[in-house]
Amino acid sequence: MDPPSNPVNSDLVAGSAESPPLNYLFLGNPGTGKSTLINCLVGTALFNSGLSYGGGLTKAFQTRLHGNVQYMDTPGLADRNIQQKAAAAITEALQQSGTYKLFFMVRLENGRVVSDDLATIEIVVRSIQLDEIPFTVVVNNVKKRQYNKMMEKGDDYFKVVALINSVECKPQRIVFIPVIDNLDEQDNAVTQLPADVQTFIRTEAATVQIAPSDVTPIKIEDFKNVSERLRAEQEELLNNNALLRRRIAELMERSSTTQCLWRSVGKFLSPVTERFANLVHSSRHSDPSSNASRHVNNKKAKNGSASATPKDSKDQVVTNTL
Repeated sequence: MDPPSNPVNSDLVAGSAESPPLNYLFLGNPGTGKSTLINCLVGTALFNSGLSYGGGLTKAFQTRLHGNVQYMDTPGLADRNIQQKAAAAITEALQQSGTYKLFFMVRLENGRVVSDDLATIEIVVRSIQLDEIPFTVVVNNVKKRQYNKMMEKGDDYFKVVALINSVECKPQRIVFIPVIDNLDEQDNAVTQLPADVQTFIRTEAATVQIAPSDVTPIKIEDFKNVSERLRAEQEELLNNNALLRRRIAELMERSSTTQCLWRSVGKFLSPVTERFANLVHSSRHSDPSSNASRHVNNKKAKNGSASATPKDSKDQVVTNTL
């Protein structure tokens, strides 16, 4: 286990004797900001964070207890120098047992979601042998101009939502965090996160019970092929407006939380809600294949082991942005 760069104060590691700690597991590739986000949540540098060249700073599974939360930091599967080690570290993190909140960190580049980041989601979730696996995707360090456009809930926003949902296991929530000046390109930097970000992570993000027996070793040999497939799918979506509209329509049809999405959008910019609803309506009537849905093989069910979000996510789609 790699030690943090700063000593950990004893008052940061005292858990509750009354209940087991809640596991906050952060997953993502080098540069996605996992360690920095954890440090900001707890208000001190528990984990090394900052710029790294040639690979990530996190080389092994690390865990720190703060209050009654076990914060878990993991290396990235896209770090080619330690892929096997990273896969083993993530498997170890998932096999700690207990109640988890799963956060996958992703980046945007040139209007696209980094395909290696999406591949990490797919490869890791495949290793969890449950039908219901709620998790959150955190789109981190969004450039301010791009973030402001996203918050208008226009075409750019819905494109990113569709691109992220190209993974076979759909997220329950997607949240956007803009670049924070106090953190930009600083080592072991800590600052206060926006209140809505903290509230979401601590009180709104879904939980799931995972037992060690629910987790199989991550198959890193699939990573390259999955990343390439997702990259190709993104390009196809971005270059085919009809396909993109159809994909968004399919997401809305699958979602039992559609009204929640409409409320979220309408709260900020109601004309966009109406325009997007018309777009979905038009897509449904113009393309006979709009009802198609992707099939994902079900894995063994664990009664009561997860909150109500199926792995195939036929009744859950992204509903939230921060």
